[in-house]
Amino acid sequence: MRKFYYTAVNTSGKELSGTIDADNRDEAIEIIKKKDLFPTYVNGLDEGPMRPIPPPPRVVKYDDSSDKFFISIILALILVFAIWLGFSLINKCQEWKIKSVIKQMVQEECLKPEYWSKK
Repeated sequence: MRKFYYTAVNTSGKELSGTIDADNRDEAIEIIKKKDLFPTYVNGLDEGPMRPIPPPPRVVKYDDSSDKFFISIILALILVFAIWLGFSLINKCQEWKIKSVIKQMVQEECLKPEYWSKK
């Protein structure tokens, strides 16, 4: 086993350094990661200058507040459309009822002037 010098950052952002025993550099990195640290440099003590470790990929937190806003706008528009459709159908039904009443009166000849002059 070889000794490796490392520099790492913990979850609170504090930089730590130390040495660790491992067979190779990759194993040393894995051991450091198991300690909940993010290694920034790992190098064997018998090797030359330290080589940087690429940083872990950044996790971008998804902000869904704008999605919630647009969903609420869409739901409001659907509600307005449903109310408008309901009133339109009510008006149409009343219009059809009036037309059917007029049609019935025409069939019974109630709209002719002679009908009213008889009474």
